[in-house]
Amino acid sequence: MKKQKTPQNYINYFIHDIYGYDQPHPGQEEALLSLREGHDTLAIMPTGSGKSLIYQAAGSLLPGPTVVVSPLVALQYDQLNSLQGPAPGSAGVINPAQPAAETASTVKEFEAGRLEFLFLAPEQFNDQTILEHLKKNRPSLFVVDEAHCISEWATISGRNTFR
Repeated sequence: MKKQKTPQNYINYFIHDIYGYDQPHPGQEEALLSLREGHDTLAIMPTGSGKSLIYQAAGSLLPGPTVVVSPLVALQYDQLNSLQGPAPGSAGVINPAQPAAETASTVKEFEAGRLEFLFLAPEQFNDQTILEHLKKNRPSLFVVDEAHCISEWATISGRNTFR
């Protein structure tokens, strides 16, 4: 008899077969099941405990694109590269540091429905064009990565987006 694909089976597949872990880290399975059930979910976990796996697995499990808001350009590209490794899904980055042609290409891919993950800098939410693309493509999941930076950088001039 063929095993039925349930959310739990998919989560186990993702953790074991894609990432190669024997078992989920504490909090991962609970967060994934919560997201799968459509709940807003907050995962506060230490560095290296697998927070990225949570949104990558959920983003692969849920229909529609996943938008990841990350204030650190280097982290955006690290996450992009990790998605090109063992985790399934195509991804793109939009941030103020990249050339306009790269931004246009990423927007085109997003509009065409070819991106499963889109990494945005917080500044992109001041761009009406980006907001229109997000509204039109209806992401199924919004992720705020490095959320502690929001309160830290809200008081620093130069990152007014956090205010």
